Amino acid sequence: MNQEIEIPDGLTVLMGENMQGKTSLLESLFIVSTGRSFRTRNIGDIVRWGENQAQIELSVDGANVVFSVSLEPKARSLLLNGERISSFESPLAGKVLYYSDEYLDLVSTPSGTRRLFDRLLELSDRENMRLAAQYRKLVSERNSMLSSGFYNEPLDEVLSDRIDKISQKWREKRQAFLQLVQASLNLRFPQVFDSSYSFKFSVETSDIKNLSLEMLKKTTLFGFQRDKILLDVNNKEVSTVASRGFLKILLTFVFVRTAELIHEKQGYVLLLMDDFNANIDELHWKKVLELLPERHIIAATTKTWEKADLGRPYSILACEQGRVFPI
Repeated sequence: MNQEIEIPDGLTVLMGENMQGKTSLLESLFIVSTGRSFRTRNIGDIVRWGENQAQIELSVDGANVVFSVSLEPKARSLLLNGERISSFESPLAGKVLYYSDEYLDLVSTPSGTRRLFDRLLELSDRENMRLAAQYRKLVSERNSMLSSGFYNEPLDEVLSDRIDKISQKWREKRQAFLQLVQASLNLRFPQVFDSSYSFKFSVETSDIKNLSLEMLKKTTLFGFQRDKILLDVNNKEVSTVASRGFLKILLTFVFVRTAELIHEKQGYVLLLMDDFNANIDELHWKKVLELLPERHIIAATTKTWEKADLGRPYSILACEQGRVFPI
């Protein structure tokens, strides 16, 4: 996609058939904000077939951010007004969220639910991004020691202590986050379904240290990444009673509440929602749109969009063969 695109304020509906470039536009915004892709771990995959490099440029609040990646030599860079920066220093670091229906399968298990909420917690604040990066580095270093076959007790004591301290801090942050999301779900769901719902989160922590088992498996088996998050609705585990449409609305409101928290802390947020009205009937997705906050939101859809009265202003962009234009 090689085009200059202006993103309107507020809610924007991005309309287009499959394989027309909608997700590529959302991916570009995510990459230039975070320095990584939500589609692939190999950032070189974004380079078009037959070419050697790709570049994405974004202007926000007078700042010019450029992300570049090349295949030969293999390199990538993130520049702010011509100066090289880390992803933490991007003006949009911790301000961009991306949702897709792939998360519906993730919340089918307590461990998957934990992964999703920890990811949202990480993306919601730059301090959390740094804390999660420190944690992953410590766990990786400890796993390397366990894999080497040479146990270093003094090193293990230091690494384990640091992992424990970060885990304690992270769990406190996570608990506060879950309480806010829980209150939001209990408030918003009755406005969509016209009936009463009671949501409740609970967390199962795992801090059992079994060095012999860890040496055998060559991996760290304690810390916050081993926790499980359970979500009940009306005293039943949500994945056992909820349809995909119900889960879609649930996760939409989870992402919306996260976006509101980011806006409260940083004054700006960009929420990217892929296929936002898939798996939801027309009555309910219109109610969901009416409840979305006045924030920068890009909601992509493959369905033909007819101007609907949502009780709020919004813009429509069409995507066709990699080109984006207003309607």
